[in-house]
Amino acid sequence: MIIIVLSACQNSEQAYNGNTDIKEVLLPFPESAKENLENLQIFWLYDQVVLLVRETVLGCSYDVFDWSEEKLIKSGELRLEQPPTVSQLEQASWVQLSQNSFLVKNHFDLTEAYVWEYKNGEVVIQQLPLEESFAISAVNNNATLLAGISADGESLQVFQIQQKNELQMSLEWSLTMEDLTLPTLSKLVQIAFINDEELVYSWNHELDSAKNGYGIYSIANQTVVSQNMYKPNCV
Repeated sequence: MIIIVLSACQNSEQAYNGNTDIKEVLLPFPESAKENLENLQIFWLYDQVVLLVRETVLGCSYDVFDWSEEKLIKSGELRLEQPPTVSQLEQASWVQLSQNSFLVKNHFDLTEAYVWEYKNGEVVIQQLPLEESFAISAVNNNATLLAGISADGESLQVFQIQQKNELQMSLEWSLTMEDLTLPTLSKLVQIAFINDEELVYSWNHELDSAKNGYGIYSIANQTVVSQNMYKPNCV
């Protein structure tokens, strides 16, 4: 048996001026998990519940731990359809969408993604069918919209995520560099949702870094709200 110590700050009745006590709990893992513990990730799900994620040969294992009762209450494995052919330190990313749901993306097959959710004491995993390999993608907080930058960095696509018998995606908008009012010779490099109806995007200019910048796009109004160039670094 392998013992891992998990610690966190907690408010104390005797604490003054913002001081906190450190509480430690022991997490038992089977011997078979020893090689994967260096990839352990920890996320808070609820006030007294945490999620522990470990890389495995075929994907990721997950454990839901109840802090108040100091016990594992749910464990399982998310197997990737296209696992790597060689061992890697990080083969999938877990991006927290809300307090208890995550977007899981395969780093080796960018069309493979899942929505992992813990609700009513059960784990629900649904595959999110991506239609192409996006260089960068992001999902809004309530997991209803997905935005992706094409591999060539020249377009941005927004999909509606629909919950029927299974997760489905429908293309809502395909935005070109002209739609996003990017300077010529520029490439999109990053996107992120600010809220459920607005996203921020950034670009790099191929020849002049002074023309690198970012903008905010309103999905609700289908227009660029604002746009700015990055300030040059002061020397």
